[in-house]
Amino acid sequence: MKNRANRNTYSQMQRFADVTKQLIMMGNIGRAKQCMNIAENIFRTGNSEIKKRYNQCLYILCFHISGIT
Repeated sequence: MKNRANRNTYSQMQRFADVTKQLIMMGNIGRAKQCMNIAENIFRTGNSEIKKRYNQCLYILCFHISGIT
């Protein structure tokens, strides 16, 4: 069950990264900034598990954004 939850969390992080990347590519920087502010707020108010997931999400997001040309 925990493995399934991890996959679901990863899928959600992947989707969040994809949406943020699309916003940046469309030039909607304000909306992308809002997404990053939401992520930061979750990180600041979350427990250690949330912070661990946030770090994973940040890695995924940076990986995706680095591919934007």
